[in-house]
Amino acid sequence: MPNQKINDKQIVEMPAKKLKSIEEGYLNIIEDTLKTFKEQKKVDIHYLDNIEHLLEHYKKELEYMDKKNKEIYNNILKLMENKKSMDNEVKEDLKKTDKHIQLIQFQKEL
Repeated sequence: MPNQKINDKQIVEMPAKKLKSIEEGYLNIIEDTLKTFKEQKKVDIHYLDNIEHLLEHYKKELEYMDKKNKEIYNNILKLMENKKSMDNEVKEDLKKTDKHIQLIQFQKEL
């Protein structure tokens, strides 16, 4: 090209082609960046879905444990009530035994 003459039209077209090529390059870079961003967001959604699944599982576990804790608590209350009842029975038995001992002692004296 050094020996060729460049006309005015070619002078105008060359920078226009270069600009279009540069513009196309930037658009390709932007498009690739957006595609990468989109793929990362899909991964993020998948990750968040997994977290949601785990949280639901933990929620169910806690609900189950809460139910079991309430059952255990109620059983403890029942045991405490039974213990009180047994205490009263034992106290009554002690009183009866004391009376029997007194009766036996009284009979021995006669």
